[in-house]
Amino acid sequence: MDLNRLMTCKEVCAAALQVPRFLDALCEAAARYDGCDSLTPLHQLLDSGGLRVAVRAAREPGLLHAAARVAGGGAGPKAGAALGFLAALLQELGRVGAGPTGPADGEDPQVARENVEAATPAIADAAARGVLRLESPECVRSSVVLLEALLRADGTRPAAALVALAAPPVVPSLLRLMMHPDSLEPAAGCIALLSRLEPGRAELMKTRPATLTTLAATLRRTAAAGDSTPRAAACVVRAVVELIQGDKAAAAAFLDIALPGSVLPALAHHMLNPDGSMCHGAAAVAAALAEAAEAAGPQRLAAVAAAPGLLAAVAAAIVRAMMSPVSAPSQVRFHALDEMLTMDCDEAIMPTVGDLVECLDRLTAAGAAAAESIVGVEGLEAALTAVAANPAAWARMDATAAAARVLRRLRGAAAEAAAGEVRGQAVLSAVCATCGRMQAEEGVRLRLCRGCGAVRYCSEACARKDWVEGSHKQACKPLKKS
Repeated sequence: MDLNRLMTCKEVCAAALQVPRFLDALCEAAARYDGCDSLTPLHQLLDSGGLRVAVRAAREPGLLHAAARVAGGGAGPKAGAALGFLAALLQELGRVGAGPTGPADGEDPQVARENVEAATPAIADAAARGVLRLESPECVRSSVVLLEALLRADGTRPAAALVALAAPPVVPSLLRLMMHPDSLEPAAGCIALLSRLEPGRAELMKTRPATLTTLAATLRRTAAAGDSTPRAAACVVRAVVELIQGDKAAAAAFLDIALPGSVLPALAHHMLNPDGSMCHGAAAVAAALAEAAEAAGPQRLAAVAAAPGLLAAVAAAIVRAMMSPVSAPSQVRFHALDEMLTMDCDEAIMPTVGDLVECLDRLTAAGAAAAESIVGVEGLEAALTAVAANPAAWARMDATAAAARVLRRLRGAAAEAAAGEVRGQAVLSAVCATCGRMQAEEGVRLRLCRGCGAVRYCSEACARKDWVEGSHKQACKPLKKS
């Protein structure tokens, strides 16, 4: 029976790993021949053997270069199989811990990683060629996953980025791949990782309109998809942060796309995501856009403040962030970069709260309606008071002054709303001075006397009657003076 077909059975793969030197023989064969015959069963063994198989394969002299030659040699099934094998191998090597299927005794993962780093130029070249083959779907996805794995690891990132950004650069292809559901997640990961590198950011900004338009469209799509694509959404948000934060021209350009394109409601959706890194990134984007809107003038700022759900999302995110415990260390996962970082909660929360408060400060300055729209957000006043009352805790940002300004606007809006409610109740309880009908009655609309402005009538007939037959003719002028 064909070995490739036989190895599709998980039970057979598990049994094969127990056979002495079976894995060694496959690795040696894969390194000896520029073919796919041994790479396919090795790929299948990765599902059962995990990191153990990945480490053994990467340790085999010449195997990685041989696989890279096959992967970059065309668009056929062999190239696709080699790309898939390399992508799976690098993903396994990138795992944090060995786990129950970790490397066997005497097999050093560090040697495997060193071999990968040495072969990175060849592997990255094969991945880049695959990404450019948009007409070959069987190669494209594996190529994007492989390129993302290379860009993710510190040891392979510089060399992989150099290859990816060399002529012809892969950025235009990656942007097109972000529009396809099957390749959205790894393509977004590549864009996010490239945006963190200065050469990658420069390449992305060469095609700024296409880059920002694609990111804006993907923000909308991932928000519409709900929680089905969290990692892709996190990657897109992170890429936008890297491209517009600190770059006023880029922020203004993205705002020009986002405002008419219904991107701000999508940003509000991502801001309310329970994942801390998603909220952190969305807050940074919102702060940069609010700053750009403020610089563009009152009309643009008012348009941003009026975006459906944005102000409410910013306010709710502040409350949620301030309710998080800030004393105990926590694990903060940044899905966009697949990194697990241990830090104090306040280190993760403070920049987010600062961005959110400063964003809210700018947006509520757009007019009374903006502050009125968030008067009823539970816990917001307490959260802002906590920020404004403790400058020492927020020394890394200008959040205390911003929080105090928002508080003043919020309390002013609340007082105005309460006064308006009292005025409204007074109007409803008012009666016609002639017939006694009330404003609260259906179909009744009382109008003030045009002379004194103090007495109400339900109709012109009642007004004339009180003027002619009643006492208002004598009382009108004194009432006006008072």
